[in-house]
Amino acid sequence: MPYGFVAFKSADGGWSTAVKVAGLVAVGYGAYRLLRKMGTSGEEPVHMEEQEDEKSRVAEGPAEEINRFTPESTAPLRLSFEAIKETVNSMPSDPVLTKLPEFAQASNRAFQRACAKVLTAQPIAAILEDLNKDLRDEESIFHPEALYLRAIAYSIGGYPGKAEQDFEALLSSAAITNRLRSTVWLRKAVSQMTTTYALKYARRAEMADKTNPDVYFIKGQISLLTQRVPLAADEFRQASEISSVCHPIIRMHQLVCDFHSEDTLKKMEQLCCFNPAVSTLWVVFGQCLMASKKYQKLNAILTKASEYNPESARLVIQQAALALNWKGDRKRAYDCLFKAKDIDEDLNLVYENLAALLLQDGKIEEAVQMLKEQVRTSRTLVERRFALQSLESATAKLQP
Repeated sequence: MPYGFVAFKSADGGWSTAVKVAGLVAVGYGAYRLLRKMGTSGEEPVHMEEQEDEKSRVAEGPAEEINRFTPESTAPLRLSFEAIKETVNSMPSDPVLTKLPEFAQASNRAFQRACAKVLTAQPIAAILEDLNKDLRDEESIFHPEALYLRAIAYSIGGYPGKAEQDFEALLSSAAITNRLRSTVWLRKAVSQMTTTYALKYARRAEMADKTNPDVYFIKGQISLLTQRVPLAADEFRQASEISSVCHPIIRMHQLVCDFHSEDTLKKMEQLCCFNPAVSTLWVVFGQCLMASKKYQKLNAILTKASEYNPESARLVIQQAALALNWKGDRKRAYDCLFKAKDIDEDLNLVYENLAALLLQDGKIEEAVQMLKEQVRTSRTLVERRFALQSLESATAKLQP
């Protein structure tokens, strides 16, 4: 869900609120770029988010092509509870991830045990062990689901090349449902760095299953990225109408299309308060307040959001951005970023922002160490390639 969250004064970027399984448009990505374009006049607020335009220049083309030039992680990254929630929220109608609690109720199959391990955020290696066991079991009825969940685990664990292989295997299978095929195409769409390829795969997802609400949810975010706000609003409306119950994440995106309205901001706050444990909603609402320079209100919102989501590293990173924008407090920004690092040491966003801040302060050697961590924690192919190029650039500054 691409992601190299370079911070301060970044070009148009994304929110990166979904786990790095997704890249381009995972929850809120398109909406963030809209805020950058539609923000109030004057100096733009500092957003500690992703530099999508720069990454697009780094790697044009579909993500699978980048795999030939980009190494995989040497060890799997950590699976956090926030990562699990964000992955599910990135596609509210995912036919496998939304049923994890149901699958985990029984334990007579390896796949069901793997689902239980995902829900309890156990090591990815243990999850992969059960999934591989299920895939070798000729009597298992969960092969498509197990293959899909393994692809998700590979993505979260920092093995995007292996995830891509599993996704391709699913698409070539005649044994999967139209809904799962559509969802696989969407997972491929959100791993792209350019809207051209993302839309190409989203359209294939629509051809596979026109009744999949996530198709229009993802297409709506792509429309936001390309500044087609009325079209985005219509696509979010379609997603809501198709869904049996309008998911709060989709509703939040509908509201983002008109975030300048005071009435809309009130509705956003109400939506967050009705769903206080969904940290993504607070992050999206926070970005709208940041874009509107309502810093005092944002400070109060982040305090409330943190009470319900104390383990959300992204909310802490947003506090760092607020410290810089509101009071220019760099020490507070550093403190928040290191606190976020303590919460989730495998969150790529932390290291990219720390590196950016250190480079601004002329602390090149320390920035290089953060960039090495940024490489280590990259979950998507484009994200890793961007991190490697950033590391190379910073390292060159150390040369006499």
